[in-house]
Amino acid sequence: MFNRIRTFLSPPSFEDEEKQRVAGVLHPILLILIVGMTLGLPALLVSTTAENNLPVILLIVPLIAVNFGAYILLRKGRVRLAAIIAVLVIGLAIFGAYAGSSFESVGAGISFILLIALVVLLLDARAVAWLTGAIVLFTLVMAIAQANNWVQPVFTTYTDPIGQWISTAFVYLLSGVMFVLATRSLHRAVQNVRTSERELKTVNRDLVELSATLEERVNLRTAELESANALSQKRASQFETIARISAEITATRDLQELLPRVAEAISRQFGFYHVGIFFNDEAGQFTILRAANSAGGQKMLARNHQLRIGQQGIVGYVTGAGLPRVVQNVGEDSIYFNNPDLPETRSEIALPLKIGGKTIGALDVQSVEISAITNEDIASLSILADQVSIAIENARLYESVQKSLEQTRAAYSQYVQAEWTQFARDEKITGYEFKSGSSRPLTAPAQLGDEFQEAREGRIAQTGPEKNGVPARLAAPVKLRDKVIGVLHISQPERAQWTEDDIDIAEAAMERLAVSLENARLFDIAASRAARERIISEISSRISGNIRVGNILQMAAQELSQAFNGSEVLIQLQTPKRSAEDEE
Repeated sequence: MFNRIRTFLSPPSFEDEEKQRVAGVLHPILLILIVGMTLGLPALLVSTTAENNLPVILLIVPLIAVNFGAYILLRKGRVRLAAIIAVLVIGLAIFGAYAGSSFESVGAGISFILLIALVVLLLDARAVAWLTGAIVLFTLVMAIAQANNWVQPVFTTYTDPIGQWISTAFVYLLSGVMFVLATRSLHRAVQNVRTSERELKTVNRDLVELSATLEERVNLRTAELESANALSQKRASQFETIARISAEITATRDLQELLPRVAEAISRQFGFYHVGIFFNDEAGQFTILRAANSAGGQKMLARNHQLRIGQQGIVGYVTGAGLPRVVQNVGEDSIYFNNPDLPETRSEIALPLKIGGKTIGALDVQSVEISAITNEDIASLSILADQVSIAIENARLYESVQKSLEQTRAAYSQYVQAEWTQFARDEKITGYEFKSGSSRPLTAPAQLGDEFQEAREGRIAQTGPEKNGVPARLAAPVKLRDKVIGVLHISQPERAQWTEDDIDIAEAAMERLAVSLENARLFDIAASRAARERIISEISSRISGNIRVGNILQMAAQELSQAFNGSEVLIQLQTPKRSAEDEE
């Protein structure tokens, strides 16, 4: 219980300094007013005359209630609203007391000083100015009204000194409290200013100390950022090179075109003066230079430069061991091969080109500076070495596939040609001719003339009308899988020249004709196979219905005779020859 009362009576705390200051002033004022008015009410009732008791009660009791409400608002954080209510209520009470008092009342006049002090503490300068003007105007109006007997005082004026002292002592007491609180608030504000000044001096001193080293730190940081930016730009350029080379590798299948471009791109983007790409020979004895960008590398290519695998130079070591090798100073490396075509080499890196764990060559990079190869260069070149390996393997696979495809196409063309030759021979069909409104089969190949040799070779051939009345002629090949299986021959006496549309129509018609003929041939073959399978199935089913050897042989002979159009059929079981011992 006592803890709750103590908490209720303790001043509230806020983060805002001005709000905390006003609350610190308003809190004790409200408590003093509430307690003082509550305790002072009986004293006033005793000291005043009986006629003044009712006005005192009607004035003091509402004032206590409103001040208590303002105290509740203060506790809830509504500091400014509580301050305004307190000022308004106290101001109304003081103005009312002055209006009901005699002009000679000292306490009523001093109450205005109390009100001004309260506004100074709780509100701003504008409120003080408005209040001062209102007090001057109000007292003037009341003085004129009382001088002309327009207003009669409600409260009785004391004539003895003791009574006058009692009426004004309470006002003096509250005024002293107000000024004490104002002084404390002023001292607190001055203390806050001094504290802020000390903190500001400390901050300024820290800033001065910080500014002494700030320029050096900024310069150092700028240098680090410039270095990091340069490194990032270099890495970005390297990644761009890797991406571009990877795109070229994906799009290019010709190694004779791709490898020199890869060597040139690596040299340009990484800043190395020589880049070479080596391939191992099939015997696995030598690795041979296949592409290079430098002038010395071109001389090496011209003389077919090669190194013995596992024995000669850094490249020979890498192709033999299958491991990368980095030499930051070739003068200190025992494996380095001093190439007269590359005399400016000071550092070198060689990376193996591998496919499926097998080393097929090496990527060789050389620089004119010592320790010029960084870890970032090694990582990027390793990626490029893998890309080049993939390009080599893709090119080889593509070449192998192309050879297989060409062989397959050649074999299929021969097959198609042989099948169509046999088909035409079996069907005994040479062709058809449409002339004079009727069609007839050809009994022998038509003589088209030597000028249509192009059509026999798979190209369109045409001739215009001649002076002796020979009609314009057009010959188009009938091709199946790029193999000529026939020739279309068109002649028209009145045509002056064959147009491109005529030729396109002829070519399109022959394409569809070739497809239709092939479908018909394949259908004929399928039908023949189906008939053959049907006959075999029927013979098998009839033979399998017998269990005696004689009946099986007899049924087989009959069925085969029917299948071959009444041919004579003989089936004889093979009996082994008897030896001399068996005859004895």
